[in-house]
Amino acid sequence: MITLSSDFGTPYPAAMKGVILQRTDARLVDVAHDFPRQDVRTAAFWLREVLPYFPPATHLAVVDPGVGTDRNALVVRAGDHALV
Repeated sequence: MITLSSDFGTPYPAAMKGVILQRTDARLVDVAHDFPRQDVRTAAFWLREVLPYFPPATHLAVVDPGVGTDRNALVVRAGDHALV
């Protein structure tokens, strides 16, 4: 299972899903795509609130305060979960 969260609005989450589905048959679950733009703290708050209700999964969250700049991805293990 892969959960998806972002500050993208629409239609970009559909494109993200299309790319993922070309590479895996994982079940995709949308958490939210209307986080306030570039607001990492709000996204972190909501992920903290929903994470306990999911079975082991990879949680992909894209909320980027440095849009258009060079940056690295961050991966955090939380029990049986991976947050990217």
